[in-house]
Amino acid sequence: MTQVELTPDLTVTLIDSMGNDDSVTHAARVSIVGARAETEEGERKGLLNFLMSNGHLSPFEHVTATMMLEVPIFVTREIQRHRAFSYNEISARYAKRPPKFYAPQFDRELHQIGKPGKYTFEVGTDDEMLVVWSEMRFAYQTAWDAYERLLENGVAREVARNCLPVGIFTAFYMTGNLRNWMGFLSLRTAPDALFEIREVAFRIEQELYKVAPACMELWDRAGRGL
Repeated sequence: MTQVELTPDLTVTLIDSMGNDDSVTHAARVSIVGARAETEEGERKGLLNFLMSNGHLSPFEHVTATMMLEVPIFVTREIQRHRAFSYNEISARYAKRPPKFYAPQFDRELHQIGKPGKYTFEVGTDDEMLVVWSEMRFAYQTAWDAYERLLENGVAREVARNCLPVGIFTAFYMTGNLRNWMGFLSLRTAPDALFEIREVAFRIEQELYKVAPACMELWDRAGRGL
């Protein structure tokens, strides 16, 4: 039987993009001048600031980005609640997944305190985290062994995959426009968001800075909200 791999690493890769900071200013100006026009850097920043400050957000929809996310299933399902994006995910119905599973990094909070809607979280001890890793490794290995036994006995992947827990890694494309990406980040980088989805969101933010740095800087300075 194959030994499982445990990792806390969550991966975001910029696959493709269309447009940049200038695309936003061109889209904003078309309603005024009716044609594409070059914009000086100072003028561009001023116009972007005006759009962001006054809620004129449709021009930001003319920049798009596609990310490849490699994250565990429990993070994937929460991300895919954002219906303004397009998704394509690796299917365990057709392809055997590698035995790669999520276990939290050692500074991840372990203890949930309080009532529903008013939770706070506290970091556990090193000994407690070692117990978490040990129990997860046992559970993951048990599930993976069952999955492989079913496959070896000729059971279809779409049936055998039912043994696999939500901690197994999957990978998917996620495509959206800059306005929707900013909205996603506003929610998912918030302090009360799930720890793992915050980690993913901060990585997405870094990739978006490569696409439209002036827009992202203004969004950050404006309070990270839409």
